[in-house]
Amino acid sequence: MSQASIKLLIPLESLFDSLSGLSLQEKRQIRAWLDEQIAQAEIRENRTDYLAKDLLTTKERLTLQDFLGELEKLTLTERFAIVETTLRLIREDLQPMDQPRLTWAERKRQLVIATQALLSTYTTDNDLTSFTALEKPGFCEKPGF
Repeated sequence: MSQASIKLLIPLESLFDSLSGLSLQEKRQIRAWLDEQIAQAEIRENRTDYLAKDLLTTKERLTLQDFLGELEKLTLTERFAIVETTLRLIREDLQPMDQPRLTWAERKRQLVIATQALLSTYTTDNDLTSFTALEKPGFCEKPGF
């Protein structure tokens, strides 16, 4: 049996009004869903860009040295964009396929739990606290600042 579907056109303002009445948990669920949708759209967009650029012949491709030379010509903003994209691609490659992508809020929650679990170890273990003797007032300050 096939499922019937309909497409609704809802004014954005009406949607925002409806969303404002949701509970915090419901808003978090929507944010997680939106984060996933945005990530998938960015991946599709980047793949499309990549495929368009992939039409170059092997002779036209940049060597690593050529790429680094071109990189020096870019603005700082353009370089940061390349770094951000590269890091995102590396994170995606390292993400296990069977593990769901975490939202920023969920990742932060996990880090807080891990930090709290290790706090007593970091404050009492002599091997980990031996360098705190260097933490005197002004140790890291530069003269004139």
